[in-house]
Amino acid sequence: MLSRFSVCLILFIPFSTGILPQSSWQVLGLSGKRIYTLVPDLSGNIYAGTDAGIAKIKTDNTIENLAATANFFDVPSIIFSPITNLLIASDEQSLLSSKDSGETWTAIPTHSMFGLFKLAINSPGTCFAANPLAGMLRSTDGGITWDSISNYNGGLSGMLISRSDYIFGGTIPGLISSKDNGQTWDTLHSMIYYTNCLV
Repeated sequence: MLSRFSVCLILFIPFSTGILPQSSWQVLGLSGKRIYTLVPDLSGNIYAGTDAGIAKIKTDNTIENLAATANFFDVPSIIFSPITNLLIASDEQSLLSSKDSGETWTAIPTHSMFGLFKLAINSPGTCFAANPLAGMLRSTDGGITWDSISNYNGGLSGMLISRSDYIFGGTIPGLISSKDNGQTWDTLHSMIYYTNCLV
C-alpha cells in the first residue's frame, strides 16, 4: 500500500553508461556537510546547496564557502539561468537570487512565510519555484520577475521538468502534469499524495 506522505517517485530513463572505478573519484572537500544539490554555471563553476549555506566549487577544484550564505538554513534547491546569469536558491525561509556568482543575494517576494521551494528550469529558460504552501511561481525572463500560476488545488511538494518540457508535480490531489508551462494541469494519478521526490 502506498503511504499517504513522503512518496518518492522515480522516472527511469534508460541510457548507456559504465561504472567508474573507485580510483576515478577524489575527495574535494565539504566533509561533514549535507549536500542537497549541485548546479553548474556557464563558466564551469559548481554550486553546492548544503545544510550550511552554499559552496562554490571552482574549475580548479578549490572550494569557496560563500560568506553571504553563511546564515542560510538548509539549501535544498538551486538553479542557474543562462539567460540572465542569475543563481536562484531556496532555503527554509525564502527564495533568493544572485547576479554576482553568489557574492550577494536578493530576496524574491513570494507572499509565503514558508521556504523550501522546489526549483526547476526548462530548455527555453523559464524558471519555476513551488512549495506546499505558496503553490507555484513562474519567471519567463530568467528569474528577474515572478508571477503566481497556482491554478491547481493545493501546494506542490515535488517537481520535475522532462526533456519535452512537460512539468510533473506532486500535490494533494495526486501526481499532476502540465504541457503548457503551467497554464493548465492534468491529474495523472489520484492515489499518490505529496510526492516529495521526482527524478
